[in-house]
Amino acid sequence: MYLARVTTRVAGRAVDFSRQHWTTEPLLQDAAALAAPRLAAYHEQLARLCDKARERGGRPICVTQASHHTRKMRETIWGVEEESEFMGRPINGVDFHHLLDLINEETIATCREAGAIVVDPLVWYRKHGESDIRHLAMNGEHILRLLQVYRDAFPRRLSATDRALFYGYTGYWLFTLYRLVPPESRPPLRPFVFRAWREGLYDPRWSAGYGRKRLIRLMLTGRA
Repeated sequence: MYLARVTTRVAGRAVDFSRQHWTTEPLLQDAAALAAPRLAAYHEQLARLCDKARERGGRPICVTQASHHTRKMRETIWGVEEESEFMGRPINGVDFHHLLDLINEETIATCREAGAIVVDPLVWYRKHGESDIRHLAMNGEHILRLLQVYRDAFPRRLSATDRALFYGYTGYWLFTLYRLVPPESRPPLRPFVFRAWREGLYDPRWSAGYGRKRLIRLMLTGRA
């Protein structure tokens, strides 16, 4: 968790991009060579995931990724100056752009080879303006519906591995998404959590997005 949030900074976090400093100069000169071992492993893992989707009767869908850490203006790549880390090396937003390009190229090639549906971003990047307002239309019902879509992708009876995967995911994102809902659209937390639990979308034993002591107090008293 520390590596994801602090060192590599790949975990979800709020960033005010209007306050970022931007550069056109990368820190890496050997991004492709540095990423080659990771890309080979990614190819194998992605191919296995496509196979598993077919084994369960589905058709895999692969979606490439865009990032707010880079911009393209008049054919020039701009990236945030703020540094993170890849393979023990410091990188900035320009390096991130080149690495993400390599991942997206591998995603397209591997998924087409596997006969999967490939979706490329319709926009290269999204403009934030003063802040990120994408979540302002979200409400509690949207969160539960989203988690239900994920639950429906699993077998009716969850194996131990399935439970760890699904409830480990929802134990974090149920509360993270809840905090993104605007206050005027946010349902009371206690009935919201109880409903998610009742509908099989959440298990407090896997809760990672809310402290255990706070969660127990919430359930018993209704106060967070």
